[in-house]
Amino acid sequence: MTAENLNLLSLSVKIAPENKMAFADWQTELHHVIAEAPGFVSLEILSPEQIGGLWKVVQHFCDEAALTQWKESAQGKQLMASLQKLAVNHAVEESLLAESSVRNGITEVFITNVSKGKEEIYKEWIAKVHQIEVQFPGFKGVYVQSPSQSSGQNWLTFLQFDSRQNLDLWLASPERKNLLMESEPLISSLESHRVISPYSNWFSGIDKGGEQPSVWKQTMVVLLVLFPIVMLQFKFLVLLTKGWDISLATFLGNAISVALISWPLMPIAIKCLRWWLLPKGPNSQAITLLGTLFMFFLYALEVAYFWSFVKPVS
Repeated sequence: MTAENLNLLSLSVKIAPENKMAFADWQTELHHVIAEAPGFVSLEILSPEQIGGLWKVVQHFCDEAALTQWKESAQGKQLMASLQKLAVNHAVEESLLAESSVRNGITEVFITNVSKGKEEIYKEWIAKVHQIEVQFPGFKGVYVQSPSQSSGQNWLTFLQFDSRQNLDLWLASPERKNLLMESEPLISSLESHRVISPYSNWFSGIDKGGEQPSVWKQTMVVLLVLFPIVMLQFKFLVLLTKGWDISLATFLGNAISVALISWPLMPIAIKCLRWWLLPKGPNSQAITLLGTLFMFFLYALEVAYFWSFVKPVS
């Protein structure tokens, strides 16, 4: 079996309240320095609202060798030592990962073409932006990818907030407008696109703090609910729509599916699976694993039931 390429370094840390501003400065320095590291791909910083009271800093490199080189470099060690001084009890949890964490909420994607020769100034500017946006309510994380590792010559920035309202609050803020005015000599073009979790409305009320389950968990719940609806339609609805035009019959079937999923089936499923969708506490990873196995068990039950008792209409 091929060994996994552990090319992500994840740092989890609880920042002492008195060091909040110093930590913002630390993030600015990290943004500026790590972009020059060989093999650097992207940097993701997730706020405490998403990680249960901890900041998470995920540093992504092209391969494990590049990550090791960064960790052992003088700049990497200096930044780690500085972070430990800002942490409660000087504790920083370090993990090597094979893939990045799943992001939730609402994300604004920025595609920025930086003017030739302005790259260094742009790095300082984007670090300044992050230092301010992190102070806005609902901020959950930012993901920056340099053009050296992406296709084309564009910088990619994924900015995430917990809700559309808080994201729009930052995007329309006077602080951001002033920053954009500063960037005009640096940027040739700027595009933005909004990405929302496809099932966000169904899962938006599951947590009072606004946290939503991972998209893969949301998708598993949708599949669990949708499959029996489709099978029952295949058994009974075909009889009612026999002789109809296929487009009209399909439209009716889809309308019934969407209506039943939206209410009452999805709310019931979410309520019953809340323990797995957003597990809390030190055993959250174990709960996620057991819950996922339980979901596959439910899938097997559904398939077995409809395999035995629901036969296609001839």
